[in-house]
Amino acid sequence: MTYVGATARLTPDAIATLGDGWGVQPKMDGCYAEVALDLDGRIAAVTGREGRPVADGAELIGILAGPPRSVLVGELEAHTTAGIAAYQAQGFRMLHLFDVLAADGRDVRRDPYRARYDLLHSMQADLHARDLGLVESWVMRGAGSQLRPRDPVSGRLVRAIPRDLRRLPIVPMALGADDALDLWDEHVEEYGGEGLVAVRLDARAGAPSSKRKVKLTDTIDARVVAIGSGAIRVAWRGGTSEVGWQERPEPFAVGTRRPIAVGDTVEVAHDGWYGSGVPRFARVVRPRESASKDHARHPHPA
Repeated sequence: MTYVGATARLTPDAIATLGDGWGVQPKMDGCYAEVALDLDGRIAAVTGREGRPVADGAELIGILAGPPRSVLVGELEAHTTAGIAAYQAQGFRMLHLFDVLAADGRDVRRDPYRARYDLLHSMQADLHARDLGLVESWVMRGAGSQLRPRDPVSGRLVRAIPRDLRRLPIVPMALGADDALDLWDEHVEEYGGEGLVAVRLDARAGAPSSKRKVKLTDTIDARVVAIGSGAIRVAWRGGTSEVGWQERPEPFAVGTRRPIAVGDTVEVAHDGWYGSGVPRFARVVRPRESASKDHARHPHPA
């Protein structure tokens, strides 16, 4: 299986230094997913990074998505706070597409990313040209306040959930430093998105360092209040959260052989804040022996 997600990182300041050989996309917050299309071009399977089925992707099965025997890649609205929130607000999940691994039975993994990205657009343009891109699975019947979505055959009330390309938007891409900086301002600073992904346009699928995450990283000082299996719970002025630690099998204080203990103050790195006030992708960096044990150095903004 060829993983085509971002593995390396860049600082936000580095966006302005990217050359013409790079594109920049908004980083969608969810679950990495590959979709395999059947002989009719409909989604037959949704699998994750390890090749196992993604249960939350089952509702996409059967949607017409492109040429037969194709494999598309995207970020499914699932498994993260933001992804779940999007699903709950819409009533259905979307898969934000950003890559193609196979098209009409042809392996395209060695094609440059720009060609694969353009292929995504041409696939969807072809479906729209054949009036197959937007296909309602319901009809609106009734009058005034009684207008309701109904099954076109049985007439029964149904949920107005699209079963077409509206569930499979293509992640936009900015080219050039100016557009990339504008995208950062819009997606991260204004919208509160997770970050951006810088993509090398000439790279084959899965090439090392060809996709780089661009995220805000900040830290808070927090007090350890509980240690569990796989995570520790920390508290700071403003809230509590479970966070991961960097070493296994126990959360040792970085650079020491002393395990982190309840009552310790630790530095916690995170990639911004969710709307709920929970730090995004929080992880313990190191103990802070001299810090106050009940105050955060960078409390969450009110």
